[in-house]
Amino acid sequence: MTLSKDQIQELYHFTRQHFVEWHDLQTELVDHLANDIENILAEKPQLTFSEAKNRAFKKFGVFGFHDVITEKHKALNKKYWKLVWSFYKHYFKLPKIVLTIGLIGVLYNLFSLPFINKFTLLVLALIYLLIPFGFSIVQQRKLKRHQKETGKKWVFETTTNTLGGTYFLLQIPFQMMINLHRVNSPNFYMRIGFALFFVLSGFFFYIAIKIIPPKIEDIIAKEYPEYNKLQKT
Repeated sequence: MTLSKDQIQELYHFTRQHFVEWHDLQTELVDHLANDIENILAEKPQLTFSEAKNRAFKKFGVFGFHDVITEKHKALNKKYWKLVWSFYKHYFKLPKIVLTIGLIGVLYNLFSLPFINKFTLLVLALIYLLIPFGFSIVQQRKLKRHQKETGKKWVFETTTNTLGGTYFLLQIPFQMMINLHRVNSPNFYMRIGFALFFVLSGFFFYIAIKIIPPKIEDIIAKEYPEYNKLQKT
């Protein structure tokens, strides 16, 4: 038997009741549950829809949809990283590698100026930390506004908002700042380290913030035509 539209909507409501708040993941789970329920009812037509639904849900185990949610986030973070890396590699090929080395050299020379001391580098690192945090705040507001307008949440939007789970990279400037007090003045290794960090991570965040989100939107729009329709409304 084929489930009715009302039964499909009931499955969407069922997934929301079990803490699945993202529409794209709801759709995947609803498709899976619907196919399973149809097979169960074909084998045991005496069962009601609710009984078949509960049997299908039990197959997800004790934690219900929790493992599915976790795996979905991991998969999207992995996809996000692959996209970032595919674009990032272009900066290590001609002619962009020349630009990369040139920028590192420029920053190293700037950090070598007489008035640049460890406190200046500390301030620069603090300012640099604000960039991804500022992006996160802007994206969060944009995300909430979009969710309010459409009435739907999407897993990939959460992935984009957290830069694919890459916020752990912010530990690097923290570690730099923690160790700054141990030196009297910036030496060669510190200057070159800061120059490398600012340039390489700068490229990374530029790609993660500016280039990747539209790419992911295109991918999701192909997988979920409904998302593309919502974007146009």
